[in-house]
Amino acid sequence: MQLRLEETSVIYRNPLPGHQAVAATHPFVCPLGRDELLASYKVGSAQYARDNMVHLSRSLDGGLTWQHQGAFRDRAKDARPYQYSSGQLTLLRAGTLLMNNWRCDRSNPNTLYTCPKTGGSLPLELAVYRSHDGGRTWSEPIVGLTPDPEPGWIHAWGGPVIELDDGRWMQLAEPWLAYGSTRPVDVYTYALFSSDEGRTWGEKTIIANGLTQDRGYSHGHIVRRQDGRFTAVYWTMNAAMSKFHGLAMNASLDSTGKKWTGPQMLNIPGQSSYPVILDERRMAVIYSERDSKRPGIRVVLSDDGGRTWGVDEQVTVWDAYGRESLGVPPTDTYPGSHDVIAYGAPHLARVDEQTLIASWWCTQSADTHVRFARLRVEG
Repeated sequence: MQLRLEETSVIYRNPLPGHQAVAATHPFVCPLGRDELLASYKVGSAQYARDNMVHLSRSLDGGLTWQHQGAFRDRAKDARPYQYSSGQLTLLRAGTLLMNNWRCDRSNPNTLYTCPKTGGSLPLELAVYRSHDGGRTWSEPIVGLTPDPEPGWIHAWGGPVIELDDGRWMQLAEPWLAYGSTRPVDVYTYALFSSDEGRTWGEKTIIANGLTQDRGYSHGHIVRRQDGRFTAVYWTMNAAMSKFHGLAMNASLDSTGKKWTGPQMLNIPGQSSYPVILDERRMAVIYSERDSKRPGIRVVLSDDGGRTWGVDEQVTVWDAYGRESLGVPPTDTYPGSHDVIAYGAPHLARVDEQTLIASWWCTQSADTHVRFARLRVEG
């Protein structure tokens, strides 16, 4: 089994670099058909800027060309000056398109998104939007009522809404430090469930928790297997987030998403990642690699359900050598270690058993933009 890179292109980049500062990051591509692709991504003057908003681009030729639709929403409709995160897309079985977004109130222009000393975050609310015309127009948001986090923590949402067999929704999250909190880092992955289409969320279910083994499972993403169960892949680190261990994977025991196996380490030296199920045995994962002599973004295959991965035959879709950071050296600790990264947040989508759509953000000649690649699985 081999991967072949068929096409690569730019989804969106700053059209007027001499007149405006624009950073486009965190793409998410949703196939709406064989050739129609909808891409969401975050656009703002910097990675954590107050003006971040979700923009959309559409391709009608399988990714060869992209048309910028613009911001998915008019800010004048908002009651507060929200900073928007990336837009995570879900195509429901009935054909409705969902976008979830964890946005935060930036009414105070003197408060940064993350605390410079601790890395704690401003509160994030989970907002869900609907589209009945393939992402051309969107509803007003449903802001879900969520359980109160533990003192000193916030819910850090991750990944798209997952539609379950019984119609309920599942949303992945992990605890993160509240702004100014001095609690020690305590990262694990859990899910919340909604029976009323995102109006309320509850039934907190731990999916991956390795704190008793000095392990933290973060940046998880869940995909559905052909038998109805789910597989999740995580960025793994020690509990203090000072040492990274590569990727780990686990699976649900049934289609409810309530019971999970313990995570198992993979032979993939990645950080942020996204998996795809091709068929009963074959899987693919896209991931960021930062701790090697050739940093970049790669796609790797497994033909035994994820037990082993062909890292010797993987494909590099973005070579980040010499362009890992934004021109200044990072600090040794978060958040300074993240403030200057120049690529990441890769996403992978399946068109069919042979065709994969990869997307990521990167920086080239001071231009932070989002890119696309189409890959074919052969053999």
